[in-house]
Amino acid sequence: DSILLTSVTAGDDVTISAGDAPSVAGRITVMSVTAGGTATLDARAEILDDVDAGTDVAASDVVLIAGTGIGSGRMGDAADLDVNAGTLTATVTAKGDINIEEADSATVTATTADGNVDIQAASGSLAVAVIDADQFSDNAVSLFARDDILDHAPDTITDIFSGANTNLTVVDGDIGNKTNPLEIQAGDKLNFSAMNPAARGGFWVVGTGLAGGSDTTRHVRFAGVGKAPPGMIFWNGSIIGGTEAQLRDLFNALRQGSFYTILADRLGSSSVFVVPSFFIHDNVAVQEHDDVPLIQFLQRGVGRVAGLPDGDETVNIQWLTDSPYSGGWPWDGVASERVEE
Repeated sequence: DSILLTSVTAGDDVTISAGDAPSVAGRITVMSVTAGGTATLDARAEILDDVDAGTDVAASDVVLIAGTGIGSGRMGDAADLDVNAGTLTATVTAKGDINIEEADSATVTATTADGNVDIQAASGSLAVAVIDADQFSDNAVSLFARDDILDHAPDTITDIFSGANTNLTVVDGDIGNKTNPLEIQAGDKLNFSAMNPAARGGFWVVGTGLAGGSDTTRHVRFAGVGKAPPGMIFWNGSIIGGTEAQLRDLFNALRQGSFYTILADRLGSSSVFVVPSFFIHDNVAVQEHDDVPLIQFLQRGVGRVAGLPDGDETVNIQWLTDSPYSGGWPWDGVASERVEE
């Protein structure tokens, strides 16, 4: 039958089940469940909030299993399920969405057989184990955190799957970091948002994977407050946005030290000399990005690498990349074509 949990308190674990088939008779509506250990709610239909402002489920570990949905409404609505957990696991076994608001910070696993996943950390961070909503092309993932959205472990396993868009929003924090990128497989667009446009130091987003079936930046978007990301977005080795000062600092670091070390380690060479020559050409609108600085590398960007098998070699920076400009001087026509694409 359906159950209304007005007040349940346990010093250790608590498990509550409802229904034996996906039906209204298998619904759990929650007002308050508190456990000192693991709180498990298993409904053959839905697990719903009673639509109040209080926390519905509070425990060290919260496990939610439902047949046709967890919470309802949109992210931030009163109808989403309010949880306070250290570790949150949410599973919808049939067609249904997952709508959860975490009180502060949690490590999150969420999977639905056919539906969207909307999870927010109202005053903390989300550490993502697995978010899986890619069974159908209209299944989207939306995550929101006051602080950071991070990979829960330093591995190369994909963290987020979506059939449609993946939307990641933070207020003051970062998304992924340089020592542990967030691995994402977005079926369509990958949207990064920052509600606080104040500039961050260095990389704001660090991620790898696919967006719209491509590992390029074609389907990657910044959609937050302000005309440009608050820091650099690093996606599969490409850099999107960032302030002119941040980009200048980055390339100065590459020229003066970090690039030497990386290249020397990979080549086994103790002598590397590279001087990339570049300038910020203009702020241009590229696809749906607003005011993204366009960097043009000059033809003079060459370097000498010592210690190669056949001796020292002078390399042209353009030919180490995708040759963004070709045909020699002038580049204006080719550059315009590339921007229009």
